[in-house]
Amino acid sequence: MRSAGSGRTLLARIPFSPTQPVTTMRARLAVLLVVAVASLLGSASLALAHQIHIEPGSYAYPYSINAHPPVTGPVVIDLRTGIHEIETGGHVNVRGVASSRFRFTVTSSGAVTNVVSAVTGQPSGSAVGQGPRLVFKQATAS
Repeated sequence: MRSAGSGRTLLARIPFSPTQPVTTMRARLAVLLVVAVASLLGSASLALAHQIHIEPGSYAYPYSINAHPPVTGPVVIDLRTGIHEIETGGHVNVRGVASSRFRFTVTSSGAVTNVVSAVTGQPSGSAVGQGPRLVFKQATAS
């Protein structure tokens, strides 16, 4: 029998597969890769927020963006890509009747598009998207 110093007999007694360390290393690398990708995706979702300029013009009353506390006047807000909603005050939720809620989409490039009534889904007469700006339409009451 050879001595433990030579290593040959000692290795022969230990169940050992030359591919085991590689497989284990691959599994560990796969876990690290998953964690790294998840971390990057988390950072990327934050990067998808765009500065949107809400410009109410002469509209002097409070309005709420995505059910947050009401604000007045122009606002610059970071909004993620997706659909958002503005509430300008009291509303009547009857199909075909004007509503003070409208929705708009922020695209992946940060443009405001698809401004629609939150009730009917039809194009809104309340505001219009102009690049990264949401501009309230001005109406004259007579």
